[in-house]
Amino acid sequence: MVTLGAMKLRRFLELRGITNSAFAERCNMTRDHLSHIIHGRKQATLVRAFAIENATNGEIDASEWIKEAPVPIPSSEKRSKGD
Repeated sequence: MVTLGAMKLRRFLELRGITNSAFAERCNMTRDHLSHIIHGRKQATLVRAFAIENATNGEIDASEWIKEAPVPIPSSEKRSKGD
């Protein structure tokens, strides 16, 4: 699944004419790893997300890479069938 962060990063690189190899070097990762993240084959780890945020001077926030997960509702807050 391609994330919003991946789409923004692809656009960021295209607009600035930055190659995947050059950007990957800024983020201390391989070009292949960056390519996997951009194309949704790998999820960016928190460390990678912050490296991308730093390399883009904050234009692509680390939070763009975090998938939203459902938050469980404690059983004490669940409604009973009679409610």
